[in-house]
Amino acid sequence: MGWFVNRKKPKHIGKLGRYRAIISKLIAYGFEDFLMHLGLVKGPNIVRKLQHRRGAAVSHKDPMAIRLRYMLEDLGPTFIKLGQIMSLRTDILPEDYTAELSQLQTDALPLPVDDIRAEIEGSFNRSIEQIFRDFQEEPIASASIAQVHRGITIEGDEVAIKVRRPGITNLVEKDLSILRDLAQLAERYIPSLKIYGPVKIVDEFSRSIKMELDFFHEGRAFDLFRKSFSEEEGIIIPRVYWDYSNSRVLTMEYIPGITVGEFIEEKHSAEERRRYADLGVRYILTQIFKFGFFNADPHPGNFIITPEGKLSPLDFGMVGFIDRHMKEALFAIFEAFVRKDPNKIVQTFLRMDFIEEETSIHDLRHDLNNLINYYYSIPVAHIRAGKIIEDLSRIIRTFHISLPADLALTFKVILTAEGLGRELDPEYNIIEAAEPFLRDYMFERFRPKERFTDTLDFLTEAGTFVRGLPNDASMIMKKLRAGKLKLEVEIKGLDTTTRELDKSFNRLAFSIIIAGLLIGSSFMNQFEGGLKVFGFSIIALAGYFVAGILGLWLIIGIIRSGRI
Repeated sequence: MGWFVNRKKPKHIGKLGRYRAIISKLIAYGFEDFLMHLGLVKGPNIVRKLQHRRGAAVSHKDPMAIRLRYMLEDLGPTFIKLGQIMSLRTDILPEDYTAELSQLQTDALPLPVDDIRAEIEGSFNRSIEQIFRDFQEEPIASASIAQVHRGITIEGDEVAIKVRRPGITNLVEKDLSILRDLAQLAERYIPSLKIYGPVKIVDEFSRSIKMELDFFHEGRAFDLFRKSFSEEEGIIIPRVYWDYSNSRVLTMEYIPGITVGEFIEEKHSAEERRRYADLGVRYILTQIFKFGFFNADPHPGNFIITPEGKLSPLDFGMVGFIDRHMKEALFAIFEAFVRKDPNKIVQTFLRMDFIEEETSIHDLRHDLNNLINYYYSIPVAHIRAGKIIEDLSRIIRTFHISLPADLALTFKVILTAEGLGRELDPEYNIIEAAEPFLRDYMFERFRPKERFTDTLDFLTEAGTFVRGLPNDASMIMKKLRAGKLKLEVEIKGLDTTTRELDKSFNRLAFSIIIAGLLIGSSFMNQFEGGLKVFGFSIIALAGYFVAGILGLWLIIGIIRSGRI
């Protein structure tokens, strides 16, 4: 269910209005505790009133993961995309959350064709008849970010035309700004979330979705994959028509056929299904281990099987990159399982600065050793790579190991590749398929050229470190002599304590002011002169009235805080 399912067009609302809508949805789906921790909602009574006024969209008794998925769908394309990316982060979220978020759908009701025509014509500053010989009004796909139509170029080539939905960039920009505000508050006021780096996650997501909204980026990815797989049998990457493309419109070669998802539902021979399973998995593993870049969303709906029996990927909106160091981390994990050596993983993660200083290396090594010993006794034919990744991700979460986003995505892509292979062929074993790639990488590591590169990198880093030592030492000594050397001390939970103290002092100040008004009014009432009402000085009555209002306000605030 996409954001546009129950709406014809996105509403043009300001940031404040969008803030209110997001907070209302968070409360409606039972996430008021999160808002109260951030200080965005004051007291449980207000929350109950908001819930009553807006109504809860789902039962608060439903599991949190389910409520989270429905809320993200309700909040629109930005939040759906965030949920889809977080479903890939098995190093951060537990399995029940990633499984639920992986069900997020970006399908949406099609926009009126007049809106799509206007978007195309506005982006090219020409009428659509001047751009395409033929443009089919019925879309072949419709999602929350873009809509796809078939057409024919002036030269007569049949193409698929992907058009960005009008107004989507403004909505996404507002949402990203709000998400960053919420992430900063979460890091400040919720220590248990700070270790995961919410601001860093939002910043990475922001870069990702902005690139996805820029069709120039996706077009370049098509070209990169097309060139890289030009010699691969059985894989065909659509050609991009750059004369018919820009940042809002992407025109590519139309590839006829059925999706892998549709193929799975049909009846086909076991041999044919096995062939496509091997073709799809090898295509994904080749990206990771050979080229160092990969399509981060290789689900069955993103592949077409052509009438000629070739496999054609359709979507390159989200692309990940894996460098030499991350490949080394992947190989270290493989090598640790083969040699029964958990220390291989620990040392690699330490060297790459994935492990926090507070982490117990002894406990980490112990848990990894138990995991490796468990799988070591199982025949390779019965091992599922996805289960290994899930178990390893559980350890990574437990010890708060901070993986680079692209490395975490690589784990999920391997897991998705195994799922794709097993959907086509239940007996498919991705570990056997990966063995040639891992073997080639092992031989490549020990080639003289690679050894020379590693040595050169080490010497360069060591030289940089040594050259920087005199300057660093000199800077420290200068600050020390000037008395400007600062020592930063972080006391965990201090922000929360400070906020509570601020509240207490504010209430104390209010109480003193109220007491002063009462005492002052009583003194004023002792004077004989001046205007009186029922025997009371009018000034004294005004003082009593103000003191009463402030006192009532103070009492309501204390009751709402739940600390009376």
